[in-house]
Amino acid sequence: MEEFEGEAIVEAENVVSIMLRREAAERADEILHFSYWSGEIKELDAPGYLDRWQKKCYHATCSLDEGEILLVVGPPGSGKTTFIAEAARKLSEEERVWVTSNTNIAVDNVLEKLERALRIGHPSKITAGVRRHSVEYNLLSGIRFSDYREYASKVAEAYREIARIQNDMIRKGKIVVGSTILKGMMSALKNYDFDTVIIDEASNTCISTALLALEKAEKAVVVGDPYQLPPVYEVGGHKAAKFSAYNFLINIYGKNLWLRRHYRSNAKIAEFAARHVYGFLEIDEKCRRIKIEPCKTTIPEVGDPEKPLVFIDCNGVERREGRSKVNEEEAEVVAMIAEELAECVGEENVGVITPYVKQAELIRGILSEFGVMVEVSTVHSYQGREKDVVIYSITATGNPYFASEKRLFNVALTRARKKFIAVGNSKALEGKNLLLTRFMVAAIKEGGFVRLR
Repeated sequence: MEEFEGEAIVEAENVVSIMLRREAAERADEILHFSYWSGEIKELDAPGYLDRWQKKCYHATCSLDEGEILLVVGPPGSGKTTFIAEAARKLSEEERVWVTSNTNIAVDNVLEKLERALRIGHPSKITAGVRRHSVEYNLLSGIRFSDYREYASKVAEAYREIARIQNDMIRKGKIVVGSTILKGMMSALKNYDFDTVIIDEASNTCISTALLALEKAEKAVVVGDPYQLPPVYEVGGHKAAKFSAYNFLINIYGKNLWLRRHYRSNAKIAEFAARHVYGFLEIDEKCRRIKIEPCKTTIPEVGDPEKPLVFIDCNGVERREGRSKVNEEEAEVVAMIAEELAECVGEENVGVITPYVKQAELIRGILSEFGVMVEVSTVHSYQGREKDVVIYSITATGNPYFASEKRLFNVALTRARKKFIAVGNSKALEGKNLLLTRFMVAAIKEGGFVRLR
Protein backbone atom coordinates (compact mmCIF):
# COMPACT_ATOMS: atom_id res chain seq x y z
CA MET A 1 0.00 0.00 0.00
CA GLU A 2 1.91 3.07 1.19
CA GLU A 3 5.66 3.37 1.09
CA PHE A 4 6.98 4.92 4.31
CA GLU A 5 10.50 5.33 2.97
CA GLY A 6 11.58 7.20 -0.11
CA GLU A 7 8.20 8.83 -0.83
CA ALA A 8 6.99 12.10 0.65
CA ILE A 9 3.80 11.94 2.68
CA VAL A 10 2.18 15.34 2.93
CA GLU A 11 0.72 15.41 6.42
CA ALA A 12 2.06 16.89 9.63
CA GLU A 13 3.45 13.77 11.24
CA ASN A 14 4.72 12.84 14.67
CA VAL A 15 6.26 9.60 15.85
CA VAL A 16 3.04 8.29 17.40
CA SER A 17 0.93 8.88 14.28
CA ILE A 18 3.53 7.20 12.08
CA MET A 19 3.56 4.15 14.34
CA LEU A 20 -0.24 3.96 14.42
CA ARG A 21 -0.51 4.26 10.65
CA ARG A 22 2.19 1.67 10.05
CA GLU A 23 0.41 -0.79 12.35
CA ALA A 24 -2.93 -0.13 10.61
CA ALA A 25 -1.38 -0.67 7.19
CA GLU A 26 0.00 -4.03 8.33
CA ARG A 27 -3.53 -5.07 9.40
CA ALA A 28 -5.33 -3.74 6.31
CA ASP A 29 -6.88 -7.08 5.32
CA GLU A 30 -8.18 -7.59 8.85
CA ILE A 31 -9.61 -4.06 9.09
CA LEU A 32 -11.30 -4.14 5.67
CA HIS A 33 -13.75 -6.86 6.62
CA PHE A 34 -16.66 -4.86 5.20
CA SER A 35 -18.99 -5.94 2.44
CA TYR A 36 -20.54 -3.27 0.26
CA TRP A 37 -24.04 -2.00 1.09
CA SER A 38 -26.67 -4.57 0.02
CA GLY A 39 -28.96 -1.96 -1.52
CA GLU A 40 -31.76 -2.60 0.95
CA ILE A 41 -33.52 0.52 2.21
CA LYS A 42 -35.13 0.73 5.64
CA GLU A 43 -38.43 2.53 6.08
CA LEU A 44 -37.63 6.04 7.26
CA ASP A 45 -38.40 9.55 6.10
CA ALA A 46 -35.59 11.77 4.88
CA PRO A 47 -35.76 15.52 5.59
CA GLY A 48 -37.98 17.04 2.92
CA TYR A 49 -35.53 19.75 1.90
CA LEU A 50 -32.88 17.27 0.72
CA ASP A 51 -32.65 16.76 -3.04
CA ARG A 52 -33.14 13.33 -4.63
CA TRP A 53 -29.40 12.56 -4.65
CA GLN A 54 -28.99 13.56 -0.99
CA LYS A 55 -32.05 11.52 -0.02
CA LYS A 56 -30.67 8.41 -1.70
CA CYS A 57 -27.35 8.77 0.14
CA TYR A 58 -29.19 9.54 3.41
CA HIS A 59 -31.41 6.46 3.09
CA ALA A 60 -28.44 4.25 2.22
CA THR A 61 -26.38 5.55 5.15
CA CYS A 62 -29.23 4.98 7.61
CA SER A 63 -29.95 1.51 6.16
CA LEU A 64 -26.48 -0.01 6.51
CA ASP A 65 -26.28 -3.30 8.38
CA GLU A 66 -23.36 -4.21 10.62
CA GLY A 67 -20.27 -5.01 8.54
CA GLU A 68 -21.35 -2.91 5.55
CA ILE A 69 -19.63 0.04 3.90
CA LEU A 70 -20.97 2.76 1.59
CA LEU A 71 -18.93 4.98 -0.75
CA VAL A 72 -20.28 8.38 -1.79
CA VAL A 73 -18.88 10.82 -4.37
CA GLY A 74 -19.47 14.40 -3.24
CA PRO A 75 -18.31 17.00 -5.79
CA PRO A 76 -17.78 20.58 -4.56
CA GLY A 77 -21.01 22.41 -3.78
CA SER A 78 -23.20 19.29 -3.99
CA GLY A 79 -24.64 19.45 -0.46
CA LYS A 80 -22.23 16.86 0.93
CA THR A 81 -21.96 18.46 4.37
CA THR A 82 -25.74 18.75 4.65
CA PHE A 83 -26.25 15.07 3.79
CA ILE A 84 -23.60 13.96 6.32
CA ALA A 85 -25.07 16.16 9.08
CA GLU A 86 -28.61 14.92 8.54
CA ALA A 87 -27.57 11.26 8.41
CA ALA A 88 -25.40 11.64 11.53
CA ARG A 89 -28.25 13.39 13.37
CA LYS A 90 -30.67 10.56 12.55
CA LEU A 91 -28.24 7.75 13.39
CA SER A 92 -27.27 9.35 16.70
CA GLU A 93 -30.83 8.90 17.95
CA GLU A 94 -29.82 5.29 18.60
CA GLU A 95 -26.11 5.04 17.82
CA ARG A 96 -22.64 6.27 18.68
CA VAL A 97 -21.46 8.06 15.51
CA TRP A 98 -17.98 9.35 14.64
CA VAL A 99 -17.77 12.05 11.97
CA THR A 100 -14.14 12.37 10.99
CA SER A 101 -11.77 13.60 8.31
CA ASN A 102 -8.16 14.45 7.65
CA THR A 103 -8.95 18.15 8.25
CA ASN A 104 -10.51 20.08 11.11
CA ILE A 105 -12.60 22.30 8.85
CA ALA A 106 -14.42 19.33 7.27
CA VAL A 107 -15.39 18.07 10.74
CA ASP A 108 -16.46 21.53 11.89
CA ASN A 109 -18.61 22.13 8.80
CA VAL A 110 -20.72 19.10 9.76
CA LEU A 111 -20.88 19.75 13.50
CA GLU A 112 -21.94 23.38 12.98
CA LYS A 113 -25.23 22.01 11.62
CA LEU A 114 -25.93 19.84 14.70
CA GLU A 115 -27.69 20.86 17.90
CA ARG A 116 -25.93 18.20 20.00
CA ALA A 117 -22.45 16.79 19.44
CA LEU A 118 -19.04 16.36 21.05
CA ARG A 119 -16.11 18.04 19.34
CA ILE A 120 -12.70 16.65 20.29
CA GLY A 121 -9.69 18.74 19.33
CA HIS A 122 -7.57 21.63 20.55
CA PRO A 123 -9.68 24.82 20.83
CA SER A 124 -7.25 26.71 18.60
CA LYS A 125 -8.06 24.36 15.72
CA ILE A 126 -11.85 24.52 15.81
CA THR A 127 -14.14 27.17 14.37
CA ALA A 128 -16.23 29.52 16.49
CA GLY A 129 -19.42 27.82 15.33
CA VAL A 130 -18.59 24.51 17.03
CA ARG A 131 -17.12 25.77 20.30
CA ARG A 132 -20.44 24.98 21.99
CA HIS A 133 -19.69 21.30 21.29
CA SER A 134 -16.16 21.44 22.73
CA VAL A 135 -15.60 20.45 26.37
CA GLU A 136 -11.98 21.59 26.00
CA TYR A 137 -12.94 25.08 24.89
CA ASN A 138 -15.58 25.54 27.57
CA LEU A 139 -13.34 24.45 30.43
CA LEU A 140 -10.02 25.92 29.29
CA SER A 141 -11.43 29.32 28.33
CA GLY A 142 -12.72 29.80 31.87
CA ILE A 143 -9.35 29.42 33.58
CA ARG A 144 -8.18 32.44 35.57
CA PHE A 145 -4.66 32.61 37.08
CA SER A 146 -2.22 34.96 38.75
CA ASP A 147 1.04 33.30 37.64
CA TYR A 148 2.19 30.58 35.23
CA ARG A 149 2.64 27.97 37.97
CA GLU A 150 -1.01 28.38 38.94
CA TYR A 151 -1.97 28.30 35.25
CA ALA A 152 -0.10 25.02 34.67
CA SER A 153 -1.77 23.44 37.67
CA LYS A 154 -5.24 24.54 36.61
CA VAL A 155 -4.72 23.37 33.01
CA ALA A 156 -3.60 19.92 34.20
CA GLU A 157 -6.66 19.71 36.44
CA ALA A 158 -8.91 20.89 33.59
CA TYR A 159 -7.60 18.20 31.24
CA ARG A 160 -8.36 15.49 33.78
CA GLU A 161 -11.91 16.79 33.96
CA ILE A 162 -12.10 17.09 30.17
CA ALA A 163 -11.10 13.44 29.77
CA ARG A 164 -13.67 12.36 32.37
CA ILE A 165 -16.52 14.26 30.69
CA GLN A 166 -15.57 13.15 27.18
CA ASN A 167 -15.36 9.51 28.26
CA ASP A 168 -18.71 9.76 29.99
CA MET A 169 -20.42 11.28 26.93
CA ILE A 170 -18.94 8.76 24.49
CA ARG A 171 -19.61 5.77 26.73
CA LYS A 172 -23.32 6.63 27.01
CA GLY A 173 -23.65 6.64 23.21
CA LYS A 174 -26.48 8.22 21.18
CA ILE A 175 -24.19 11.06 20.18
CA VAL A 176 -22.19 12.40 17.25
CA VAL A 177 -18.48 12.74 18.04
CA GLY A 178 -16.35 14.86 15.73
CA SER A 179 -12.56 14.93 15.42
CA THR A 180 -9.82 14.48 12.89
CA ILE A 181 -8.71 10.87 12.52
CA LEU A 182 -5.30 11.28 14.11
CA LYS A 183 -6.64 13.39 16.99
CA GLY A 184 -9.21 10.68 17.62
CA MET A 185 -6.45 8.11 18.00
CA MET A 186 -4.77 10.24 20.67
CA SER A 187 -7.81 11.17 22.76
CA ALA A 188 -10.61 9.59 24.80
CA LEU A 189 -12.15 8.47 21.53
CA LYS A 190 -9.48 5.79 21.04
CA ASN A 191 -11.07 3.68 23.77
CA TYR A 192 -14.35 3.18 21.91
CA ASP A 193 -15.79 1.55 18.82
CA PHE A 194 -18.58 3.26 16.90
CA ASP A 195 -21.80 1.98 15.39
CA THR A 196 -21.18 4.19 12.34
CA VAL A 197 -18.04 6.01 11.22
CA ILE A 198 -18.39 8.66 8.50
CA ILE A 199 -15.13 9.72 6.84
CA ASP A 200 -15.32 12.96 4.86
CA GLU A 201 -12.79 14.17 2.27
CA ALA A 202 -11.43 10.64 1.95
CA SER A 203 -9.83 11.45 -1.40
CA ASN A 204 -7.43 13.72 0.45
CA THR A 205 -6.77 11.17 3.21
CA CYS A 206 -3.91 8.66 3.17
CA ILE A 207 -4.90 5.00 3.11
CA SER A 208 -3.30 4.14 6.44
CA THR A 209 -4.94 7.14 8.14
CA ALA A 210 -8.37 6.07 6.89
CA LEU A 211 -7.72 2.53 8.15
CA LEU A 212 -7.34 3.90 11.69
CA ALA A 213 -10.90 5.23 11.48
CA LEU A 214 -12.35 2.17 9.72
CA GLU A 215 -10.98 -0.07 12.46
CA LYS A 216 -13.34 1.69 14.88
CA ALA A 217 -16.42 1.12 12.70
CA GLU A 218 -19.22 -1.43 12.80
CA LYS A 219 -20.58 0.34 9.70
CA ALA A 220 -18.76 2.87 7.53
CA VAL A 221 -19.60 5.66 5.11
CA VAL A 222 -16.68 7.02 3.10
CA VAL A 223 -17.24 10.30 1.25
CA GLY A 224 -14.75 11.60 -1.29
CA ASP A 225 -14.19 13.05 -4.72
CA PRO A 226 -11.71 11.27 -7.01
CA TYR A 227 -11.39 14.49 -9.04
CA GLN A 228 -9.90 16.41 -6.11
CA LEU A 229 -6.21 16.25 -5.17
CA PRO A 230 -4.88 13.17 -3.38
CA PRO A 231 -3.03 13.50 -0.04
CA VAL A 232 0.43 12.88 -1.50
CA TYR A 233 1.56 15.04 -4.35
CA GLU A 234 5.33 15.32 -4.18
CA VAL A 235 5.56 11.98 -5.96
CA GLY A 236 3.62 13.59 -8.81
CA GLY A 237 0.27 13.42 -10.60
CA HIS A 238 -0.88 9.92 -11.54
CA LYS A 239 1.40 8.21 -8.98
CA ALA A 240 -0.02 10.32 -6.16
CA ALA A 241 -3.59 9.11 -6.73
CA LYS A 242 -2.73 5.62 -5.45
CA PHE A 243 -2.26 7.07 -1.94
CA SER A 244 -5.89 8.30 -1.79
CA ALA A 245 -8.07 6.31 0.62
CA TYR A 246 -11.14 6.87 -1.56
CA ASN A 247 -9.41 5.66 -4.71
CA PHE A 248 -8.07 2.65 -2.82
CA LEU A 249 -11.54 1.69 -1.56
CA ILE A 250 -13.32 2.20 -4.88
CA ASN A 251 -10.79 -0.17 -6.44
CA ILE A 252 -11.80 -2.76 -3.84
CA TYR A 253 -15.58 -2.33 -3.83
CA GLY A 254 -16.22 -0.92 -7.30
CA LYS A 255 -19.52 0.76 -6.35
CA ASN A 256 -20.62 4.18 -5.13
CA LEU A 257 -23.46 6.66 -4.92
CA TRP A 258 -23.24 10.23 -6.22
CA LEU A 259 -24.39 13.64 -5.09
CA ARG A 260 -25.11 15.32 -8.40
CA ARG A 261 -26.88 18.62 -7.73
CA HIS A 262 -24.70 21.71 -7.52
CA TYR A 263 -25.63 24.68 -5.32
CA ARG A 264 -22.54 26.78 -4.61
CA SER A 265 -21.01 28.42 -7.67
CA ASN A 266 -22.03 30.52 -10.63
CA ALA A 267 -23.79 28.30 -13.18
CA LYS A 268 -21.10 28.78 -15.84
CA ILE A 269 -18.36 27.67 -13.46
CA ALA A 270 -20.37 24.63 -12.37
CA GLU A 271 -21.31 23.77 -15.96
CA PHE A 272 -17.67 23.75 -17.05
CA ALA A 273 -16.73 21.39 -14.20
CA ALA A 274 -19.76 19.21 -14.98
CA ARG A 275 -19.00 18.94 -18.68
CA HIS A 276 -15.25 18.52 -18.58
CA VAL A 277 -14.63 16.79 -15.24
CA TYR A 278 -17.67 15.15 -13.63
CA GLY A 279 -19.67 14.14 -16.69
CA PHE A 280 -23.05 15.18 -15.28
CA LEU A 281 -24.25 17.56 -12.59
CA GLU A 282 -27.64 19.18 -12.13
CA ILE A 283 -27.17 22.92 -11.68
CA ASP A 284 -29.55 24.48 -9.18
CA GLU A 285 -31.44 27.47 -10.55
CA LYS A 286 -30.09 29.79 -7.84
CA CYS A 287 -26.58 29.34 -9.33
CA ARG A 288 -27.61 31.61 -12.23
CA ARG A 289 -27.93 34.46 -9.72
CA ILE A 290 -24.54 33.95 -8.04
CA LYS A 291 -22.51 36.88 -9.40
CA ILE A 292 -20.14 39.58 -8.23
CA GLU A 293 -21.33 43.16 -8.01
CA PRO A 294 -20.28 45.28 -11.02
CA CYS A 295 -16.72 46.54 -10.57
CA LYS A 296 -14.86 49.30 -12.38
CA THR A 297 -11.60 47.66 -13.47
CA THR A 298 -8.82 48.39 -15.93
CA ILE A 299 -9.81 45.28 -17.88
CA PRO A 300 -13.63 45.58 -18.16
CA GLU A 301 -14.18 41.81 -18.34
CA VAL A 302 -12.56 41.39 -14.92
CA GLY A 303 -15.26 43.44 -13.20
CA ASP A 304 -18.19 42.31 -15.37
CA PRO A 305 -20.63 40.15 -13.35
CA GLU A 306 -22.00 38.68 -16.59
CA LYS A 307 -18.62 37.17 -17.47
CA PRO A 308 -17.87 34.57 -14.76
CA LEU A 309 -15.25 32.78 -16.93
CA VAL A 310 -12.31 34.97 -17.93
CA PHE A 311 -8.97 34.20 -19.57
CA ILE A 312 -6.34 36.98 -19.56
CA ASP A 313 -3.72 36.34 -22.22
CA CYS A 314 -0.41 37.97 -21.36
CA ASN A 315 2.98 37.59 -22.98
CA GLY A 316 4.86 36.38 -19.92
CA VAL A 317 7.57 33.72 -20.02
CA GLU A 318 8.34 31.18 -17.30
CA ARG A 319 11.69 31.08 -15.52
CA ARG A 320 12.94 28.17 -13.41
CA GLU A 321 13.68 28.92 -9.80
CA GLY A 322 14.99 25.81 -8.10
CA ARG A 323 12.37 23.07 -8.49
CA SER A 324 9.66 25.67 -9.01
CA LYS A 325 8.76 28.27 -11.65
CA VAL A 326 8.05 32.00 -11.76
CA ASN A 327 6.61 34.30 -14.42
CA GLU A 328 7.26 37.97 -13.61
CA GLU A 329 5.04 39.58 -16.25
CA GLU A 330 2.14 37.31 -15.37
CA ALA A 331 2.62 38.01 -11.65
CA GLU A 332 2.34 41.76 -12.30
CA VAL A 333 -0.94 41.26 -14.19
CA VAL A 334 -2.34 38.98 -11.48
CA ALA A 335 -1.42 41.50 -8.76
CA MET A 336 -3.09 44.35 -10.65
CA ILE A 337 -6.30 42.35 -11.10
CA ALA A 338 -6.28 41.21 -7.46
CA GLU A 339 -5.76 44.77 -6.17
CA GLU A 340 -8.66 46.16 -8.20
CA LEU A 341 -11.04 43.35 -7.29
CA ALA A 342 -10.07 43.53 -3.61
CA GLU A 343 -11.07 47.19 -3.57
CA CYS A 344 -14.44 46.30 -5.10
CA VAL A 345 -15.53 43.03 -3.49
CA GLY A 346 -13.24 42.97 -0.43
CA GLU A 347 -9.81 41.43 0.19
CA GLU A 348 -11.31 38.49 2.06
CA ASN A 349 -13.40 37.52 -0.99
CA VAL A 350 -10.53 37.30 -3.48
CA GLY A 351 -8.03 34.46 -3.71
CA VAL A 352 -4.97 33.99 -5.90
CA ILE A 353 -3.98 30.40 -6.68
CA THR A 354 -1.05 28.99 -8.61
CA PRO A 355 0.51 25.53 -8.99
CA TYR A 356 3.95 26.90 -8.13
CA VAL A 357 5.29 27.85 -4.68
CA LYS A 358 7.75 30.45 -6.01
CA GLN A 359 5.09 32.15 -8.13
CA ALA A 360 2.86 32.38 -5.05
CA GLU A 361 5.73 33.99 -3.13
CA LEU A 362 6.37 36.46 -5.97
CA ILE A 363 2.72 37.54 -6.23
CA ARG A 364 2.39 37.77 -2.45
CA GLY A 365 5.44 40.03 -2.34
CA ILE A 366 4.08 42.36 -5.03
CA LEU A 367 0.71 42.66 -3.31
CA SER A 368 2.29 43.30 0.10
CA GLU A 369 4.24 46.23 -1.36
CA PHE A 370 0.89 47.84 -2.17
CA GLY A 371 -0.60 46.91 1.20
CA VAL A 372 -3.06 44.44 -0.33
CA MET A 373 -3.80 41.50 1.95
CA VAL A 374 -5.37 39.13 -0.58
CA GLU A 375 -4.62 35.49 0.22
CA VAL A 376 -2.13 33.92 -2.19
CA SER A 377 -1.30 30.24 -2.09
CA THR A 378 -0.75 27.05 -4.06
CA VAL A 379 -3.64 24.96 -5.35
CA HIS A 380 -2.91 22.22 -2.81
CA SER A 381 -3.21 24.63 0.10
CA TYR A 382 -6.59 25.89 -1.13
CA GLN A 383 -8.29 22.50 -1.34
CA GLY A 384 -11.47 22.52 0.74
CA ARG A 385 -11.64 26.33 0.70
CA GLU A 386 -13.59 28.83 -1.41
CA LYS A 387 -13.59 32.50 -2.45
CA ASP A 388 -16.02 34.68 -4.39
CA VAL A 389 -13.32 35.37 -6.99
CA VAL A 390 -10.36 33.14 -7.77
CA ILE A 391 -7.45 34.26 -9.95
CA TYR A 392 -5.43 31.36 -11.31
CA SER A 393 -1.83 32.14 -12.28
CA ILE A 394 -0.87 29.42 -14.78
CA THR A 395 2.82 30.52 -14.75
CA ALA A 396 4.15 27.78 -17.05
CA THR A 397 4.74 28.57 -20.72
CA GLY A 398 7.18 25.85 -21.77
CA ASN A 399 5.23 22.88 -20.47
CA PRO A 400 1.72 23.72 -19.19
CA TYR A 401 0.68 20.11 -18.55
CA PHE A 402 1.08 20.28 -14.76
CA ALA A 403 -1.02 23.46 -14.50
CA SER A 404 -3.65 21.73 -16.67
CA GLU A 405 -3.72 18.42 -14.77
CA LYS A 406 -7.37 17.47 -14.30
CA ARG A 407 -7.48 17.23 -10.50
CA LEU A 408 -5.30 20.27 -9.94
CA PHE A 409 -7.20 22.54 -12.31
CA ASN A 410 -10.55 21.24 -11.06
CA VAL A 411 -9.60 22.15 -7.49
CA ALA A 412 -8.55 25.64 -8.62
CA LEU A 413 -11.74 26.18 -10.63
CA THR A 414 -14.15 24.90 -8.00
CA ARG A 415 -12.75 27.19 -5.28
CA ALA A 416 -14.55 30.06 -7.07
CA ARG A 417 -18.14 30.91 -6.15
CA LYS A 418 -18.80 33.86 -8.48
CA LYS A 419 -15.93 34.35 -10.90
CA PHE A 420 -12.85 32.46 -12.10
CA ILE A 421 -10.03 34.28 -13.90
CA ALA A 422 -7.15 32.37 -15.49
CA VAL A 423 -4.02 34.36 -16.39
CA GLY A 424 -1.46 32.88 -18.74
CA ASN A 425 0.13 32.74 -22.16
CA SER A 426 -2.34 31.45 -24.76
CA LYS A 427 0.49 30.43 -27.12
CA ALA A 428 1.47 27.72 -24.63
CA LEU A 429 -2.04 26.24 -24.80
CA GLU A 430 -3.09 26.61 -28.42
CA GLY A 431 -3.56 23.35 -30.33
CA LYS A 432 -3.13 21.16 -27.25
CA ASN A 433 -5.66 18.73 -25.79
CA LEU A 434 -5.54 20.23 -22.29
CA LEU A 435 -8.23 21.13 -19.78
CA LEU A 436 -6.82 24.68 -19.67
CA THR A 437 -7.14 24.89 -23.45
CA ARG A 438 -10.80 23.90 -23.16
CA PHE A 439 -11.26 26.55 -20.50
CA MET A 440 -9.69 29.16 -22.78
CA VAL A 441 -12.09 28.15 -25.57
CA ALA A 442 -15.02 28.41 -23.15
CA ALA A 443 -13.90 31.91 -22.11
CA ILE A 444 -13.71 32.94 -25.77
CA LYS A 445 -17.27 31.69 -26.37
CA GLU A 446 -18.52 33.57 -23.30
CA GLY A 447 -16.81 36.82 -24.28
CA GLY A 448 -14.35 36.58 -21.43
CA PHE A 449 -11.08 36.28 -23.39
CA VAL A 450 -8.77 39.31 -23.23
CA ARG A 451 -5.42 39.64 -25.01
CA LEU A 452 -2.89 42.00 -23.38
CA ARG A 453 -0.47 42.35 -26.31
